[in-house]
This record gives sequence, structure tokens and C-alpha cells, in this order.
Amino acid sequence: MKPKLKLFLLLLVCLHARRSIPAVPDIVESMVKSFVVVRRTNNVDLFTVNMKSNYRCTDKTQVADWCRSLKGYHISSWLNRSSCTCTCHDPNFSFVPSKRSCIDAAQAASFGHPGKCINTLAS
Repeated sequence: MKPKLKLFLLLLVCLHARRSIPAVPDIVESMVKSFVVVRRTNNVDLFTVNMKSNYRCTDKTQVADWCRSLKGYHISSWLNRSSCTCTCHDPNFSFVPSKRSCIDAAQAASFGHPGKCINTLAS
């Protein structure tokens, strides 16, 4: 087989494989029951997205990618993925549910929190 034909066939296979991988879905607010954020002092946040009945965070094979899309790492999820837990990571230390993302120190400062984390303030 000619080298150009081999290259063409390889490109076709790669394009087809890429198209068959489903995209990681965004968080759809109407499907979310609650966000639970554990602010760990001077450490990265741990956050859980709890879904409403009959909804799931994402497809079984994509939970880790789903967490990465929120700038976090996958920690755990229920078998049916009605609840998924991720952790933020450096440099994005704090999870903000309204942004659906872990944020960095500059963004945390814009919320009025000095330092790299949004810490829970004692009253």
C-alpha cells in the first residue's frame, strides 16, 4: 500500500474515533439538587454535586473528565452517579458553584478573600 494512502486511512480512522467519543456534559442547573463544598483551611476544596432523582452527573466512563471540566480531580461517585465528588487542585484551590469551576487565587481575591483559598470565616 502506498504511504499516502496509509496516511489517509489512518486520518480517517482517527477522525471517526474522535467523533464517536461523546462530549463531557456541562452541569445543567435544573438537574442539580445541591452542591456541597467542604472548605479545607489553606487546602483545596472538596466538592460534591448531588443530582435530582433520575439524573446523573455524567456517563459512567466520563466521571474523571467531568471533574476535569470543573478544574478538579475525581474522588468518588455513587454507582449510579447521582452524586459525584471531586477535589480542586493547584492552582485552582476553591470551588464556586455559581461559576461551576474551581478558581485560582486572583479569582478568589475578587470575591474579597485574600490568599489562594476561600476560607470559611468564623463569626
